Amino acid sequence: AFASCIAVENINLPKNLNNLDGGSFDGCVSLKEISFDKHAPDHIHAKRMFANCYSLENIYTYTKNQLLYM
Repeated sequence: AFASCIAVENINLPKNLNNLDGGSFDGCVSLKEISFDKHAPDHIHAKRMFANCYSLENIYTYTKNQLLYM
């Protein structure tokens, strides 16, 4: 999806996203934040999803209408 996009800093994933593969953000070295809509994808393959995302500070996701972050 965004692999090796070195300039992207923030990503807001839309609710109509159905699938997110492993390595989707691999190499996004400037990525600081990613937000999942309240309706996260049905299929998320997390293996190496954020590999080499050295600037990543926050991952926002919703559960039962509460915002969670890492």
